[in-house]
Amino acid sequence: MLRLLRTWFLGLAVLLALIAAGLWIAGQRENAGRHAGSIGIAAPAAQIFPRLLQPERLRQWQEGLESVTPLDDLGQQPGARTRLRVVLDGRATEFDLTLRELSPPQRVVFDSHAEGDVAFDYVMVYELTESDGQTQLSVVCDGEFHGALMRLLEPLIAVASNGKLASDLEQLKQLVEAEGAQAAQ
Repeated sequence: MLRLLRTWFLGLAVLLALIAAGLWIAGQRENAGRHAGSIGIAAPAAQIFPRLLQPERLRQWQEGLESVTPLDDLGQQPGARTRLRVVLDGRATEFDLTLRELSPPQRVVFDSHAEGDVAFDYVMVYELTESDGQTQLSVVCDGEFHGALMRLLEPLIAVASNGKLASDLEQLKQLVEAEGAQAAQ
């Protein structure tokens, strides 16, 4: 019986080591730390752009976004800082955004920083390109997680983040296009 338990625990230890090694190897890929998505929206960029900046509009399309709190009086000027609180699956994460670049209605860039259990630094780039009555919105987030466990889990986090981003962009598309359809009536 003792021999069976020892073999079982050894097998479990080997399995866990293989999983950790696989995650570590996956975390070494060229695009580690990158989350990206893109969507076509049947609306002009000028109609979409405010939804990327205005707190009350952000909460309408970003799942789990509980609060958006300005940390200074700069408004929508480069250097403006904002704290976001996101709650997903009962777990809250707070992070700060600093508006790095603002080129309405084509581009906005944020620096994102979080400390604590989920510590990271990211640069988030939103680009809008109009063509034939359609706007292509592309979002690219590049950065890194801090702490050994978070870096090890990055490949799993990347899959979840890309899924959430795709869902959020689809929600944004539905809101903007519904708004356009109501305005046309």
